Amino acid sequence: MAVLETGGTIRELNDGETVVGSGANATWRLGGADLAARHFTVALGDGGQATVKSCSTQNVVLVNGRQLGVRPLPLADGDTIAAGTARFVYAKDAQSLRPAASADTSPAYLVDERGRVAYPLARRSVSIGRDAGSIVVVRDPQVSRFHADVRTEAGAHVLYSMGSAGTLVNGHGVAAPRVLESGDKVEIGQTTLLFVVGTLPAGVKVSSGPLPEEGDWNRRPTVSAATIDTGEHAKLRRGPPWGIIVVVVLVVVVAAWLVFAR
Repeated sequence: MAVLETGGTIRELNDGETVVGSGANATWRLGGADLAARHFTVALGDGGQATVKSCSTQNVVLVNGRQLGVRPLPLADGDTIAAGTARFVYAKDAQSLRPAASADTSPAYLVDERGRVAYPLARRSVSIGRDAGSIVVVRDPQVSRFHADVRTEAGAHVLYSMGSAGTLVNGHGVAAPRVLESGDKVEIGQTTLLFVVGTLPAGVKVSSGPLPEEGDWNRRPTVSAATIDTGEHAKLRRGPPWGIIVVVVLVVVVAAWLVFAR
């Protein structure tokens, strides 16, 4: 009987369709593998021929390192299926199972060809956009603040485009997650990023992270200066005591009138 194996667990494939995913409706439910609720299916047809297909164009599935679409693909004995963080091996029976081939662990980069700078794809997700917090900062008004991500998934590097202006790979628009292959050219606005696996081209420096653009300091919010209280009070300048003078004059006038009136 045909089987799928992952992480030492073997699943027999019955006639009909086996749905692999993380949701309650999955025939083979796997948690902690970064799978969609219904990620991919394996179906046994007439004569025992197995086929595999992705449940959605948004689900990334690789068969022997090649990205799978939503159309069924025939499986051969020993084929490797990668999805999420899991790797599956298909075999016609349990006795013919072989270990899955090791994933390529060579370092990968996005290289800004104009700036001759390489951005390592060492994180699980590398952000690209106009926002200063992006790993790859693209200073172009046509580019969205959060334009695209390159995510490590299914043992590969996958481009997700979110920007309203779109993203091109080798001149073609990206409408769904796209598995990158060495030599692919990613066009975002007026910037071209070359996807490289392994050795970098000569003269390219590895980026240590996005740097602030010259003049960014003058966009910081103005800090209001607080009033400083030294504890000393200003001395009041006193003028002549006019009130007292008027009263004294009135008293003198009244006294003089009383004296001369006698």
